[in-house]
Amino acid sequence: MYASLRVAADGLIDLPPSQRVLRGPRLLHVSREVLARVTLLAAVHRISAEEKYLRRAVAEMEAAAAFTDWNPSHFLDVAEMTCAMGIGYDWLHHRLTDVQKRAFRAAIVDKGLKPGLAVYEAKGWWTRTTNNWSQVCNGGLTVGALAIAEDDPKLAGRIVSFARASVQKAMDVAFAPDGGNAEGPGYWSYATRYIMFHIGSLQSALGTDMDLLKSSGLADAGNFRMHAVSPAGLVFNYADGGMWPGEASQMLWLARVFGRPQYAAHELSLSARRPDIWHLLWHDPASLARGERVLAALPLDAAFFGVDVAFMRSGWADPKALYVGFKGGDNTASHAHLDLGTFVLDRGGVRFALDLGRDDYNLPGYFGNQRWTYYRLRTEGQNTLTLDGENQAADAAAPLVAFHSAPDRAHAVADLTAAWKDHAKRVQRGVAMIGRKHVVVQDELEEALHGKPSGLSAKLGFLSYGVRYRDVALASSYPLFGAVLALPDLGWSSLLRLSFFILLNLLFIAHIFIYNDLCDARINPEEPKLRARHALKGTALSEREVQVLNAALLAVALLGYLLLSVWLAALVALIEAISYPYSHPRFKLKGVPGLSLSIHFFDGALYVLGGWLVFQEVSVAGVFLAVFVGLVMLAGHFFNEIDDFDQDTAVGIRTNAIAFGRDRTFWAGMIGFMAGGGLFFIGSWLWLPGRAYVVLGALLMTVWAVAAWRMRGWKAGDPIKNFRTFYRVVFALFTLALFSVKFMVLVAA
Repeated sequence: MYASLRVAADGLIDLPPSQRVLRGPRLLHVSREVLARVTLLAAVHRISAEEKYLRRAVAEMEAAAAFTDWNPSHFLDVAEMTCAMGIGYDWLHHRLTDVQKRAFRAAIVDKGLKPGLAVYEAKGWWTRTTNNWSQVCNGGLTVGALAIAEDDPKLAGRIVSFARASVQKAMDVAFAPDGGNAEGPGYWSYATRYIMFHIGSLQSALGTDMDLLKSSGLADAGNFRMHAVSPAGLVFNYADGGMWPGEASQMLWLARVFGRPQYAAHELSLSARRPDIWHLLWHDPASLARGERVLAALPLDAAFFGVDVAFMRSGWADPKALYVGFKGGDNTASHAHLDLGTFVLDRGGVRFALDLGRDDYNLPGYFGNQRWTYYRLRTEGQNTLTLDGENQAADAAAPLVAFHSAPDRAHAVADLTAAWKDHAKRVQRGVAMIGRKHVVVQDELEEALHGKPSGLSAKLGFLSYGVRYRDVALASSYPLFGAVLALPDLGWSSLLRLSFFILLNLLFIAHIFIYNDLCDARINPEEPKLRARHALKGTALSEREVQVLNAALLAVALLGYLLLSVWLAALVALIEAISYPYSHPRFKLKGVPGLSLSIHFFDGALYVLGGWLVFQEVSVAGVFLAVFVGLVMLAGHFFNEIDDFDQDTAVGIRTNAIAFGRDRTFWAGMIGFMAGGGLFFIGSWLWLPGRAYVVLGALLMTVWAVAAWRMRGWKAGDPIKNFRTFYRVVFALFTLALFSVKFMVLVAA
């Protein structure tokens, strides 16, 4: 084994050091290359004492240390590079010059640990996640922290402490209860590799595993790897995985720490021709024979109920043995495809039923709104049944409801009902291996819901599903804002007038959203937010009929507005005139950055003025409130564009986020919110009766100032969804408080 590793190290001597070249938004391939090179060269140097390996390892580390940064916008890149530099710094420390030590230590601290500490302190998303990002980021940072702990114990201690607390969330569920992993065998390997780095570095430096070895299912994780690899040496690559198993030297580490020699025997049978340095370091020849005996006696079948995956085979030693991997699973799992019920089948050393695996991660919206538009990830791209040509429900799970293993037969059954809840009452798939020679796949469907409703039921069905009611309710608060603050009293006449106005708003704004969604669907038919478009699949209404129904909503709303006020109806007609060309793909106004901003600002302002006109004539107070809400809508639109960046890029819409960059767009939105808060504070002082409004304005300014401070480290590529939820909640609470003050003022009067 060492001889082949030394040959590999010799092959690196004349290669140039790695360079900082991104692939898409990632530097990950470079970080992994540096990790592989540094660990191999440093280890071979420690064994052989030859200077050429030392010089080449140092050159690799010097190149990485000189990078401008390690790409913190995709933090896996930072974590893996920090791990690489930490191991190299530790293994070669006794041979490094003082200048090299200072340079490498500074790089680990400034480009790895300090960016990581900032994420921990801000409670960044990967510090709270339970997927592979947790093991990799926390493990990589821990290795780097322990490497420089003698020189900066305070920083190292904080990183180790943060990482231990953070990784526990993932370790509680990643392999629980029986060793399986929902992200698939590929990400099982990624996560367990960094668990090895994390725990191994703790044990080496501190003499403790900090109880991480007690994590549920970790001791059995090697079983999952063994069963996931077929006799032909191929893996059941569900989720974003590849068909080839790759190296998993952490199996030898798992074998040592848990006393499971079969893990090492299995891994060495796969990696004999392509070992990495960790195979050599964790290899225990004394236990290999025992591991091979245990491996030969393993059960032919296994079910991992934590992830609802089952495996069956006709033998362990024969590379041409019959093999089946079958899954239920959970479509919401990290890296999942819509593949509940899929399977792979090998016989004679050939994969006859295969999983296409992952697609290009750099495809637009691959991890966003367009994920379920790609064939490899859609249900039709899997070895499972498809109903009515549609995808499975993206939030569905399919438990294994039966599993049996006997010498001459094995079977497993998954309940797919949740995946097809709109199509059938019950859907189950079973896979059986009969006589260890034949495989049977059996599907059972009960009371399939064929046909579509028609007439009035079709229209009601569309209105129950084809409208984004949450968004409609939120947008309806804008005109209501003006109407409530202009409300003169709490008399029955005023309250009835207000109620009628609320009803008209719901009709008109529902019309706006349906029209906008139908227009957007022509650009990107699979956009999941476009409920109006998808509702057509579940009703007997054609798109033409939906358009007629939508026009009826507009007509009824305009007639009602006209009954309230001619000027109000005119304002609503103006909003309609603005919205029509803005949404229609023929005019492409969404791709004109400045114009799109103006439209959102004026739409918000006109909505409020329309509400004001229900009870009062236009005044300075009404205009001030209109400008305030216009700023809020403008700011919110900036964040919508950031969230839709991948989708808009894919369909060629040049939004502000694309034209000016997400960082600038983010801060433009923050400035818009803060400007709105400041305007409300000043305007309420000057034009609204009662100091309670002023207090609300001061609170709003404070909230936005604190939010801006907390989000100061945001960079393009960071998640924005939680902040969008935050500002919507803030505006909802502010509006509720404002309305409460208004009603208290009216009651007091």
